[in-house]
Amino acid sequence: MEKAFIEYLETIGIKGDLLPKIENIYTFFEKYLEYKIENIFVSEYINKEGGRVYENLWFFNSDFCFEAKQFNTQEDFDSCILKHNIDYYSIKKTDFDIISNSTTDNSRMNLEFHFKNSSIGGDMKASRENCKKLSEIFKTYIKINHVK
Repeated sequence: MEKAFIEYLETIGIKGDLLPKIENIYTFFEKYLEYKIENIFVSEYINKEGGRVYENLWFFNSDFCFEAKQFNTQEDFDSCILKHNIDYYSIKKTDFDIISNSTTDNSRMNLEFHFKNSSIGGDMKASRENCKKLSEIFKTYIKINHVK
C-alpha cells in the first residue's frame, strides 16, 4: 500500500490490527480484481464518548469507486462506475470552513451521492481533520463526475 495512504490512516487514528486489515482489502482490489487505486478514504464519526468509530473504507480511481462496508468487522466489497455517473450529491457540514479547508475538533462533514439510473450511492462521514480528506474526495471524484 502506498506510503501516503498509511500516513493518511495514521492521521485519523488508525493503527494496530486495523492497518493490516486495510492493507489486505487494498490488495484485494488492486491485485485480485486488478484495479489501480489512486486514493483512499475512511468514513467515520465521533461517538458519544468522544472516540472515532470507523465505518466504511473507500478506494477511488478516475473511473471507479470501491467500498468495503463495515471493514473492521466484515468482508463486504462492491464497486461502481464513477466516470460521468453521479446524478445527485448532498453536502452537510458543521464547523468546517470548506473554502479555507480549516477544521476544529468540532468539524463534521457528510457527503451523500447517488449514481444515475440507480438506487445505489454512497454515504461518507468525516470528523475533525478527516473533513479535509472528504472535501478532496468530493472535488476530485464526485463533483467532476456529476452529470449536468
